[in-house]
Amino acid sequence: MPRTHLLIALVASCTSPPPPRSATAQPPPFDVAQIRADIRFLASDLLEGRRAGTHGYDVAAEYVAARLATLGIGPGGQGGYFQPLRLREVTPDLAGTTVELSDPALAAAIRVPDSAIVNADFGHLELELSGPMTYVGKGVCDPESGRDDASGVDLAGRFAVTIAGVADGLPAARAAVRADAAAKWACVARHGAIGMVVLRTARGTVLRWASTIASYQSGAMGLLDGDVARSRSLPAPTVVLDAPAARAALAAAGRDLDTEEARAAAGKAGHFDLPGTLRIRYRAKARDVTSANVIGRIDGADPRLAREAVVISAHLDHLGVDASGGIRNGAIDNASGIAQLLAVARALAAAPRPRRTVVLLATTGEELGLLGAEGFTAHPTWPLDQIVADINIDQTGMMWPIADVVADGAERSSLAGPAGHAAAALGLLVSPDPVPEQGFFLRSDQAPFARAGVPSLIFRPGFRDRAGGTDHNRALFVKWRGTA
Repeated sequence: MPRTHLLIALVASCTSPPPPRSATAQPPPFDVAQIRADIRFLASDLLEGRRAGTHGYDVAAEYVAARLATLGIGPGGQGGYFQPLRLREVTPDLAGTTVELSDPALAAAIRVPDSAIVNADFGHLELELSGPMTYVGKGVCDPESGRDDASGVDLAGRFAVTIAGVADGLPAARAAVRADAAAKWACVARHGAIGMVVLRTARGTVLRWASTIASYQSGAMGLLDGDVARSRSLPAPTVVLDAPAARAALAAAGRDLDTEEARAAAGKAGHFDLPGTLRIRYRAKARDVTSANVIGRIDGADPRLAREAVVISAHLDHLGVDASGGIRNGAIDNASGIAQLLAVARALAAAPRPRRTVVLLATTGEELGLLGAEGFTAHPTWPLDQIVADINIDQTGMMWPIADVVADGAERSSLAGPAGHAAAALGLLVSPDPVPEQGFFLRSDQAPFARAGVPSLIFRPGFRDRAGGTDHNRALFVKWRGTA
């Protein structure tokens, strides 16, 4: 359990003074059978994939709360172990959701959901919108460098056509931030855009199209604030085209997708109109549900430092049941992370109290847009300005033996030193992110904490093998991503 040992070492570094230099690191023993049992139960068919807002998720939440209580770890939620969040689930009505294109070539290539999906923001359950389409490259705005891919373009009454993925020429972390759906929408909306058309490519795509359709048909969720729901992943009316349809869309304008993608990534995209007009009709049904974060707390022992907290977070939810009735069990993502969180909880409960307070946070709705972490940072049960770090756990690296780790987020915060000390204590190297273009930092629960100003990181396995090479493990990673 090297990664669990690593988490304990980092938590110790953040909550207590470092050991003398002469001390030899002795990782605490972990009950492997208990970790295995936690994963087995949380990923069992009984819990039906633990989708936020379902009975299966609620059973999982009760299980985690009971584990914390058994360890003598106190509640850190709202009057107990739970922090209930109100969510709105929106599921598209495929019969009432269409894409119509006046250009015959485009109309033949683009159909919902075979080659296109249509989304709206959470403010619209019914929407009809039409207008011409203008291509603006990646749709990236980067104030630090002065980049604005839609500069000089009047998008009033138009759909902004953008290529999916990050932009080259920016620092990796910043490029990933600028590729966020909400960030791209903010960029084109200020030029007057009424919606977006996103062109998927082989290079810029994270999920297979089949997985994208399955997720789309399962519905989306947003946090409810009063009667208004919000989600960073669905900021605006958007049409997403699969790669073949995207290629056809640009071909209709006399352009090549590969060529335009390369130019767009470098910030050298031209602006041009696609032929004809686009009309989208969107219809969806909504239901409101409640789903809770689970929160435990170990109060700090130091009278001065106890008011400061280190949060250890892991998401408890997964994707539930797909449209064909198949259960998406989520053993690695993220029953394994919750099992690690509980293992860390057991180690902390058995040790002298840390100097700083430790908050153990099992979140809901991560798979649907980091909703639990967004809810916690919006309504924290511990003062946000007194949280000194978030250490997030998302999936256990089980595909190859760990020789190095990526301390994602440490380089952006005050956690680089503690992360390096924790890794060194276990004989692990800390390596730069080998795949920064994936934007992993933005795709799990550390991101809302970072946006709220909390130093945050997540450990991920690096690609280095025991012989020092990286090719084999990189190939395994590529193969694994191809199954998503």
